[in-house]
Amino acid sequence: MSWLFSKPLAVQLVVVLVGAIVFSQIVSFFLFVNERRIALRDASIYQAVFRTATIARTLQATEANVDRQIIRISSSRRWRYWISETAAVTEPEDLPHRERASLALQERYPDIAAGLLFQRGAGALPPSPRRLPVTVQGGTPRENTQRPQPRPIITVSIPIAENAWLNGVALQLPSAPPFGWRPAASLALLFVSVVGVLLLLIGRVTRPLSALAVAADKLGRGEQVGPVPEQGPQEVRVTTRAFNSMQQRLGRFVEDRTRMLAAISHDLRTPITALRLRAEMLEEGENRDRMLETLNTMAAMTDATLNFMRDESSTEETNQVDLSALVESVCQDFRDMGKEISWRVPERLTYACRSNSLRRAVSNLIDNAVKHAATTRVVLERRTKSIDIIVADDGPGIPEDKLESVFRPFERLDDARNTEDGSAGLGLSIARSIVQAHGGDLVLRNREEGGLEARIHLPNEAL
Repeated sequence: MSWLFSKPLAVQLVVVLVGAIVFSQIVSFFLFVNERRIALRDASIYQAVFRTATIARTLQATEANVDRQIIRISSSRRWRYWISETAAVTEPEDLPHRERASLALQERYPDIAAGLLFQRGAGALPPSPRRLPVTVQGGTPRENTQRPQPRPIITVSIPIAENAWLNGVALQLPSAPPFGWRPAASLALLFVSVVGVLLLLIGRVTRPLSALAVAADKLGRGEQVGPVPEQGPQEVRVTTRAFNSMQQRLGRFVEDRTRMLAAISHDLRTPITALRLRAEMLEEGENRDRMLETLNTMAAMTDATLNFMRDESSTEETNQVDLSALVESVCQDFRDMGKEISWRVPERLTYACRSNSLRRAVSNLIDNAVKHAATTRVVLERRTKSIDIIVADDGPGIPEDKLESVFRPFERLDDARNTEDGSAGLGLSIARSIVQAHGGDLVLRNREEGGLEARIHLPNEAL
């Protein structure tokens, strides 16, 4: 059942309904076979009664010297008849079969119906058949006078005269005719029609759900998603309408927040510039230098925030990009700036992404590495479930308890990283935000041989 519940909804519904149909058909088949057997048995009983009654009436209407001929003609391998002074039925049954048979005989043979005796199974056995030919057994001739008699299935006795009974036994019930191809064709038609209708209904439910899932996935990765059409059953339409409303509210919230932070950062530039001018007019000294340093830091943070908000509010389209060429071009730019960097990328790796944003994320990680390490190595590799971009350096690394906190905006690690590089502490935060917008993740770990490793995990599927 766990295997079934992990499959798509269409597979679950088809398997459950087809299984229920198969189970019900099997039960119905066995019930039908049992009812068929009972009906065939009842028909054989009535046939034995009516056949014996007809022969009895014939014997009553003919002369006594033709009785033997009538009995001989009426007997066969399946039916055996004879006349005796006593009834062959030893234990008459007072069962519904006898009652119904007597009622059925009332219309045609009322006198016979009154004396009908009926018994399922063996009563008195019929007389032995005529002598059989001589056979040789064990080299000694011996005459067979009797062969094994089959066990009677139905025994009927009807009085035809005073001290004269006509006895009849059915030695073999008629075999049921084979089912043939019609039941199988009917069952196949049932399956085809049910599965066909089921697939149509499932498609009407699953197609809107699939469209909703794709839209939700794109929205979670930062893609611009239009309103999802409200289609399908009522529950699906209600869910789609709630998703569209949530998307609109979320878009307005992010837009308002971005606009507010950008406005605050922009408005801070004027007082920071005024304070810098006033500080430069002060006499030279330690206080003046520290004030200018603080103002420069505030200006860098403001510019970084503005850039971050500008990137957040941008709507770059997703395109197929050669990821190998992108990573290699970023690494080449740093080598041209005189940085010690090496890289290993596949010959070609096509991926659907927002190239400018992803370039910035990779550039931020490499920039962070080359500032604090002598050598940096970049690796791009395709894995089973992800595409990884690894930036490894031989720098001082980061304390284990700080590996997650460095992703906070404006977070600085004075002990582990140099703080006099002019950065505002947004590089890692921006990089992780970009990667998560692509549906991936960015993790840091200290290498056993020393240094830091930043690994970008991108989902191994197109956006």
